[in-house]
This record gives sequence, structure tokens and C-alpha cells, in this order.
Amino acid sequence: MARPFQYSSFFTTYSAKIEGGIDVDLERQACFAQAFLDLEGNRVKRKGHYKIFINKNKKLVEDRSRNNYCFLTRKELCRHVNLLKKVMEVTFKVEEHDDYFTVIADIDGYCPAHKYMLTWVRYAYEYPYNVMCLDVNHARKEKEFRFVSKVNLFNVLCKSGFSELGGGHSLVPTYGTNILLKTNSEIKTTLNKYYSSLHDTFKGYSRKVLNYENIDKHGIDTLDREEIENSYNKRIGTYKRNYNECLRCRR
Repeated sequence: MARPFQYSSFFTTYSAKIEGGIDVDLERQACFAQAFLDLEGNRVKRKGHYKIFINKNKKLVEDRSRNNYCFLTRKELCRHVNLLKKVMEVTFKVEEHDDYFTVIADIDGYCPAHKYMLTWVRYAYEYPYNVMCLDVNHARKEKEFRFVSKVNLFNVLCKSGFSELGGGHSLVPTYGTNILLKTNSEIKTTLNKYYSSLHDTFKGYSRKVLNYENIDKHGIDTLDREEIENSYNKRIGTYKRNYNECLRCRR
């Protein structure tokens, strides 16, 4: 099989009801751009109610070339989204259907918290981040990552993003500027700022990284979860090297 995500189009279907703003149902979107635009530059807390479609039918990827597929079980998806409770005030409900999940989220916070939450949910279904949702559980067992929060470990893995796809859809900027690793408490504090850009949550570095290593060479050519997990050892070296680079930059 050709790499199933390589030529796939971004595919997000969701509804958003934001206090004082939009109330829309959107299909076949590239991302959450309309919601992000509505939240841009807002300096007051706003309530938001969101429903996000997450595909678990391989045919959407294989036959229709959509970049939307979740490798997680419902229990694992619930754990993934509920990690955000460590850094923001948000409630989630996950509904499972034959071919898809629906994640229902209610949040009351500044615009960065809304954006962070939506991006975090997107990790569960958009390549390459859906692969990282599997990798992060293995990475937690590595001695280098024992004391790294799972929320922050996702940021480390995403900094090792693929060069061809998904680079602009992570919480941290994938290229050029290194990230400032933060504790859960620090992330929670920054999400109460008035940043208009999601990446501003992790601002603090201007150090350029000329040879930052990505994992595009380990591209995924299967939708089989077992095969992906068995290839984890091909990617862990990259994750460790990039994490150590982040630590050196923080000193």
C-alpha cells in the first residue's frame, strides 16, 4: 500500500458554539480555522461548546484519501482528552458509533485554551499526530521521559514532526525555533494569557536549530496499529535526540 496519509487531504468535521461568536456546523474542513478566527485576539473568557467527528473507518483514508483516522480505543481516547484537565477547565464526553467517535467538549477560558483543546483533540485523528498518540505511551517507559508530564511529552514528540505533512497543525512550531519545555503548571498559567497565536503559548526561544531531526524518513505505510507500534523503535532515537536538544537550549 502506498503511504495512506501522504497524499490525503486534511479532513475535520465539527460544530462550534462560542459565546458571543459563531454557532456553526462545518463539514470537510482542513482544520478549526473558523473557530480560531472567532477566538483571535479575544481578551475575555468565553464559553465554548464543541462537537468533533473522529473517524475510525479505514476506508475514509484508503478510498477517499482523507487524513482523519484514530488508532485509539474509546477508553484510550477518553484518557487522551482528559489529560487536558491538568492544564485547563474543560469537560469531555466521548461517544462511540460504528464508524466514528464524537468528542463533545465544554470549556470556559481565554482563546488560547480553546485553541489548545481543539488542537489536542485533533492529535487523536490527524497524521502524524495520531501515530504519536501511540508512541507517547511507549515513550513514557523510557528512562529519559519518566519525569516528563504526558502533556509535555506530546509537545516533545510533535517537535519531532514529519517534514511533509502536519507541520503547521501542532501546539508547538515544528520548524526553526526550539520549544521551551514547560511544566503543567506553567502551561496552565500561559493559557490564561491573551495570546492571539497558539504557538505563543510556548514562546520564549529564538534559538535557531539548523539540523533539527524529524521522523519523516520513518513514514507510515500502514493503517495497522500493531505494525505501527512494532516500528516504534525506529522513531524513539529521534525523539530522544530532539528532547536532549530542548534541554540544552533551556539551560
